[in-house]
Amino acid sequence: MNEKDNFALVPRSTGTLEKVEPGAQRILSGMVADTLALVRKKPLRIVLIDDEPSHLEVAQFIIRHFFKDVEVCTFAGPTEALPELEQRDPDLLVTDDMMYGMSGLELLRHLVEKKANYPVIANFQNIEEHSVREYANRGLNVTFLRKPRGGPHSLDH
Repeated sequence: MNEKDNFALVPRSTGTLEKVEPGAQRILSGMVADTLALVRKKPLRIVLIDDEPSHLEVAQFIIRHFFKDVEVCTFAGPTEALPELEQRDPDLLVTDDMMYGMSGLELLRHLVEKKANYPVIANFQNIEEHSVREYANRGLNVTFLRKPRGGPHSLDH
């Protein structure tokens, strides 16, 4: 039994379905094949949220270069992204922390309240990892990724 999805796989004896309904196996096989074809055709959808345009450009370039059939949606802040997130869950959400209007941490709070179940990468610089882990403990599928200190143009020698 899969408790998360509330279903169980129960083996059936060979020929049971065919005895009840002739041709049912062909119909079900076709339905399964159609469903799998739909799943394969669906592009992976990644939402990137960062108020730094160069960060969005680099991340989008890397994703599109290494992965085929990926839809990348970029937003300059959570306030812009929320209507999109309310319409459709992404396959992955990557968010910055310090942004205008709403911080990444506030976005995490919103996602916990919404009971979002898609993976989130919290790319934060000024937040302690234990704070982000609190959201994981509250049911959010979040991974903490610390941004390097000093910004994108600093060089540490």
